[in-house]
Amino acid sequence: MKRVVFGLMCMCVAVVMTSYADVVVYENDYDGETAGTGFGAWNWADNGMTHTATYEDWGGIVVQHEGTFTNTTTAAVNCRFGSKWDIAMTGNTSSNAADYTIEFDVMSVMGEWDPMPLELWVVPNNIGHGTGMSIAQADGWVHVEYNLADLAWNWWNGTAWDLTSATWSLELGGPGWPGAAVQPGESVDQMWLMDNLEVTMIVPEPASLVLLGLGSLAMLRKRK
Repeated sequence: MKRVVFGLMCMCVAVVMTSYADVVVYENDYDGETAGTGFGAWNWADNGMTHTATYEDWGGIVVQHEGTFTNTTTAAVNCRFGSKWDIAMTGNTSSNAADYTIEFDVMSVMGEWDPMPLELWVVPNNIGHGTGMSIAQADGWVHVEYNLADLAWNWWNGTAWDLTSATWSLELGGPGWPGAAVQPGESVDQMWLMDNLEVTMIVPEPASLVLLGLGSLAMLRKRK
């Protein structure tokens, strides 16, 4: 009977003592890139806007996005720009969105759209979930961090993710569809930067449970 009670107590304590750790499954600070070269992505822009995405040195290599447009028509034109690119994942074994966090630094440098509205989309296997953010020029570098379970928007092929896929796609850009209206005769020149992209996955640490069990067993033997 004593052994049964002791075993149940150990199980209860083990549940309470379970700890977790963050494992990095993707990271890139871009410092290994060459300033002035192109950012290898689908760098898109709508309705005649041009988008240039390059690695540049801002006290460290970052991804610099610049979109320009001059409206020479007689009607307002909706404009937006951004990039969609692939990242190679390592060790992303969980299928639970709540186990993942994505974070990066972003800065709105200049432009008529202030604050700059941006959207982040995480797109494994062409199934996207996303959210929006608003970055003011006066804020300088802003660190953004999202748990994937909180990305409530969805599009493309439904709502199910394959988070264990070896390749994810990310998309960052704005303003959100259909874009911001540029009036006849007006121009926009927007620039924003991105740096220090990281994706982490939370995992339980079973080692702590093993140590707890061994310690309890040693105490039991001493009492005998």
